[in-house]
Amino acid sequence: MKKIITLFSLFIGIAAVTYGTVHTVSNNPDIPAQYTSLQAAIDASHDTAGDTILVAGSPTSYGDIAITKKVVIYGAGYNNPYGYNSIVTDIRLQSQNATIGASGSIISGLNSTAVVYFQGNYSGGGKMENVVIERCLLHTIDFSHSDVTYTNDTIRNCLIRDATVHFYYGTYSNVIFHNNIFDSQILYQYSDRDLASVYMKNNVMLDESSNFFNSGSYRIKNMIVQNNIFHDAEPQGCYGCTFNNNITYLNTNDDPIGTDNTGSGNIIGSDPKFKSYTGGGFTYQSDFTLDTGSPGLLAGTDGKNIGTTGGLMPYVPGANPKIPQVTEISFPDNASSVKVGGSLNVTFKAKKQD
Repeated sequence: MKKIITLFSLFIGIAAVTYGTVHTVSNNPDIPAQYTSLQAAIDASHDTAGDTILVAGSPTSYGDIAITKKVVIYGAGYNNPYGYNSIVTDIRLQSQNATIGASGSIISGLNSTAVVYFQGNYSGGGKMENVVIERCLLHTIDFSHSDVTYTNDTIRNCLIRDATVHFYYGTYSNVIFHNNIFDSQILYQYSDRDLASVYMKNNVMLDESSNFFNSGSYRIKNMIVQNNIFHDAEPQGCYGCTFNNNITYLNTNDDPIGTDNTGSGNIIGSDPKFKSYTGGGFTYQSDFTLDTGSPGLLAGTDGKNIGTTGGLMPYVPGANPKIPQVTEISFPDNASSVKVGGSLNVTFKAKKQD
């Protein structure tokens, strides 16, 4: 008797990739779990151990979540071929005090339909450090508190689309966006923050007819921008920024430097030659691998490809979290009549996700 698993994608070998206690969450009645509420699972986690929370795919959103302690969250993905996606609305990364908070958390495989808030403030100060968000679908991202230091926070291998990234306040140290796709997205900077330690690396920017770096009083200042591809996404609006080894194409103004910025090695007004992209914004049918003859092949500051296929962690859009997932399980015909204390031989198929 064969049963196809559309769940959680029941995760195999999970002990090798998890920390602390493992909690399971599902609000899908067809998929049993310890918790039906993702927030309840977060609240039940240890404050500093880095418990792992596995979130089943579901047709129903898990709603807003506030992460107030170090946790590792694995969803089923935002383009899950085995079943439903894991959907939330707001994600708030917060601190309880100087020692307990969301710093050190890892979030993978979620579709956040609203805002990711990097908050981290508490009475007397604030910090948000070593947070990793990967393989998620994101929209608005807010760094939103003036008394918070954001250190070593990373957003990678994500699809970020149809909204904005806000650098409201705070102090920034080694905050990195790398190997993402920005689709119809704009960066804003509220207040006179120094973003000299914020890095945009090996991203692909698509389909933004206005300035990617918002101009006027909200323009981005002093950011490091390298090894990116701006395809019909105006690379304008930065002030005092450093642009190195970027490709620009099909923009009203393809020159990212102008009179306000510095840099070198940029390939201006040149087709990056994606393997399959017809314009008009992101689709899952597109392939942003650089084709033969692309000017971006091995042309990055690190000697690797410009765009999402080079850099620190090449990106496959829609890829599930990097943990094995059961896709099929078979029980013998007598599975319902196994005696107490007897053996039940089960076979399964699993998919390894790179």
